[in-house]
Amino acid sequence: MPDVFLNFRTGDGDQLAAHLDSVLTQRFGRNIVFRDSKSIRPSTRFPQELIRNVRRSRVLLALIGPNWAASALLHDPADWVRREIEEAATCEIPILPVLNGKGTALPRRDQLPTSLAHLTERQYLSYTTRTSETDLDRIAAELLELIPELNVPKEPPSAPGGPGTNNSVSGGIHGTVIQTGPVGGDVGGAIGGTVIRENTGPVHTGRGDIHHSAPHFHGSHGTYVARDSYGGPYVNGENHGGIGNTYNEPPRADEPREDGDGDERR
Repeated sequence: MPDVFLNFRTGDGDQLAAHLDSVLTQRFGRNIVFRDSKSIRPSTRFPQELIRNVRRSRVLLALIGPNWAASALLHDPADWVRREIEEAATCEIPILPVLNGKGTALPRRDQLPTSLAHLTERQYLSYTTRTSETDLDRIAAELLELIPELNVPKEPPSAPGGPGTNNSVSGGIHGTVIQTGPVGGDVGGAIGGTVIRENTGPVHTGRGDIHHSAPHFHGSHGTYVARDSYGGPYVNGENHGGIGNTYNEPPRADEPREDGDGDERR
């Protein structure tokens, strides 16, 4: 259901309507703005759609440009710009005039049909290209006051890669400790060597052989490596050699990845 209905006249406010539609959609999400040329599907009978969506909206933005009040169409009871505003007033939906362009003033009562005279008594906002960023912020802030539900926090983007691994190494360390990938945990105790985090490949900082991706290392002092109940490695006893592990590294760019599957009536 659209929350914001954009009321405008082609040639006077249609460019601002398209801009507001884009900005408000980006800020608050899809389907919260009704703009007839975008929101009404082809072949649909537009009179019923216009009235239905005015009644369902939470606020109507009446976009008033420099030639808005001078249009003879405004005095035609069949004019859709007029009918939309009249319908919103009948349904007691808030109507917010937005004056489009430098020097545009709120219409005078004698310029309007009797059914639209209430517009002269409504507080309005302005929009100009020179102060567009500030003006758009004010319009968005006013909409939040009228429709607090628009201020729903968006979920933060998920971190790349799979779930991290919790790994803690404690005790006396006399060698090298390497942690790669998104690893939670800490390295504690007296460290008499080097701590390396976030490396992207095998690391060898001491003597002896290193068997990459193998469960055992062979170096000086015979280091023993096994897996604990959480799937992470641990060291049984003091370590006098080197430990290297790789956890959930994201694929490189060169490795394959497995992915899932204008309206003439106004």
